[in-house]
Amino acid sequence: MMLDTLEKPTLTASDRPARRLRTSLLDQAPDPQPWVMDAILSVTHHFRSKRAFRISCGEILALVALETGIPVSHMRKHTKLANVSRARLVACYLMYEYSLASLKVIGRTVSRDPASIINGHTRVRDDRAEFEPLVSHLETILDRRRAETCRKGPFNG
Repeated sequence: MMLDTLEKPTLTASDRPARRLRTSLLDQAPDPQPWVMDAILSVTHHFRSKRAFRISCGEILALVALETGIPVSHMRKHTKLANVSRARLVACYLMYEYSLASLKVIGRTVSRDPASIINGHTRVRDDRAEFEPLVSHLETILDRRRAETCRKGPFNG
């Protein structure tokens, strides 16, 4: 059988019932309720906010180490010194808020289990007054970096 002798069948409008059915169903579909759109927008806003900004846990840990003056190696140790544990809690909070890393990855970064990461995040979030100057300063730095990254775009360098 030769390929030159085969002809493509031509389809008319009556031969495409699936396409007609799909367009008629779309025309008949009701507009979504306002609360559905609000829910979609809030979920979209959440994922476009802090957590959609891709920054590694190591970069956040290095930033906290730079701002607090506590070496990264001390934050990874199992020490309970107040200034080290405070810096570690702030780093865990920022990693949870600004990176897309899982709790397991954040825990590996600071040598803690995921439950400790959740506990630290809750503690910083609830006792914000205790951690306020440092957390707000670091969030300002990360927000500025996110704005620069979004302005450049992912493919613009």
